[in-house]
Amino acid sequence: MEALFEEELSEFWRQKIDFVFYDSGPNIGPLNRVILLDCDFFIIPAAYDLFSVRALKTLGRTLFTWISDWETISELAPEGSYLLPGKPKFLGYIPQNFTVYRGGVASEPARYLGLLDKSIRTEIVEVLKSLGIVHQKSNYQLGQVKDFGGLVTASQREGVPIFSVSSGTSEQRSTARTAFKAIAEKIVGQTG
Repeated sequence: MEALFEEELSEFWRQKIDFVFYDSGPNIGPLNRVILLDCDFFIIPAAYDLFSVRALKTLGRTLFTWISDWETISELAPEGSYLLPGKPKFLGYIPQNFTVYRGGVASEPARYLGLLDKSIRTEIVEVLKSLGIVHQKSNYQLGQVKDFGGLVTASQREGVPIFSVSSGTSEQRSTARTAFKAIAEKIVGQTG
């Protein structure tokens, strides 16, 4: 089993992969703790709804505790011990899965546009800035991913990117490609 793992890891490094994205579940369990303490950067996906706005408070405090605990453990660990990096940098957030009406966010989710941004600033940026993992900037939104409806399930079924599926219209696929490309360019610009 160990030889198989080493072979897979070796193949991974031969690919010269620059980015690995973990789409973790919306919880503050041990798996997410390990993923966040082992990554270089993190992005918060959020919805324009009350649940996301409220969850940011818990997330900010939890991340602060996890990173602070890691700092304490790293100081007490015996020399030469393997430690997770423990200092993931906050890149920003991406509102997702909202409906669009007449070219803008529909009225129900639009009620949370300002609240979501305000909560990112107060519950994430302000809480984490003392840890040195947040850079001050005017806009933390990396882009938006609207509800692409059937393109999402087609992407999962076909095993291809949302903009390469065989269903939907070419305009829908083009809109998806444009949205994800803009987000990717921002991520590369902030991490490169």
